[in-house]
Amino acid sequence: MQADTYRLIIKRGPEPGRVIELQAEQAKLGREVQNDIVINDREVSRSHLRFVRGPEGYTVEDLNSTNGTFINGKRISGAVLLKNGDLISLGETVTLGYEVVRAGMPTVPAPAADYGPPAVPPAQPYQPPAPSAPVVPAAQPYQPPAPGAPPYQPPGVPPYQPPAAAPGAPVAPPYQPPGAPPYQPPAPVAPPYQPPGVPPYQPPAAVPGAPDPYAMPAPDPYYGQYGMTAAPGGPGGIPGAPMPNDYDPYAMREASGGGNTGRLVLIGCLGLMLLCCCASIVAVVVVDTLNLYCDIPVVNNILQTLGLIRCVAAGG
Repeated sequence: MQADTYRLIIKRGPEPGRVIELQAEQAKLGREVQNDIVINDREVSRSHLRFVRGPEGYTVEDLNSTNGTFINGKRISGAVLLKNGDLISLGETVTLGYEVVRAGMPTVPAPAADYGPPAVPPAQPYQPPAPSAPVVPAAQPYQPPAPGAPPYQPPGVPPYQPPAAAPGAPVAPPYQPPGAPPYQPPAPVAPPYQPPGVPPYQPPAAVPGAPDPYAMPAPDPYYGQYGMTAAPGGPGGIPGAPMPNDYDPYAMREASGGGNTGRLVLIGCLGLMLLCCCASIVAVVVVDTLNLYCDIPVVNNILQTLGLIRCVAAGG
């Protein structure tokens, strides 16, 4: 007598439409290649669940996976007997369909694509109802008047005429606040005071050939010449002696020689810090992408202490 057969169909995941025949007494499902059923998805743990065959069919048991196992939307914690048509969800991205093929019944091929909502016929385009009233034409855009055109005059209204003054009527004086004296224009500026009998001040005339007291002094031709002490009034000095007040800031800066070194050290430190930050960001992205939280000893201990993940020896 021919026995019933069991199979899994991937309805959502990395290989939609794939059919997996269940024939062994036990079969493990996970992300690692050592499992009997391998599904390579980041939501699937390394050893996610286990199928066990019994007299009434297969039961499924979660192996303490990170993202859990759901049967028809309800998370399971122990062994659950599967029924024909049950949906097994692994995390949020993988869904498997469990089917039982009875003995003597024809086998229906599995669909090759993901199960989706039933097709909805396209909606007909909206047809506005026939207008029952005449359509008012759209208002014309504003057009500015032509240059030199007279101002707008409503039809039937005579143009404005200012009232004419009566012949011989007195002209009203300008407004004067009550209690304020009438406005008086300011008096012209008076000349400076000149005592009687004293002639006006005349600036002294410049003497030809006299030095200008406000002129800038001439530069010292001997200032800055290192090695010569000039005598007042002409050349002649002691060779090798420094000039008084001889100070060269550029020579002092070159003698110190520490400015450029400090700047290079600071630039090097900033570059090293930037490189370390970039390497840390790349490492975090790689660990998160490959789901390696349980493979790194130090990170594994920290995350389990904080309660963010749960790792077991057999699975993720």
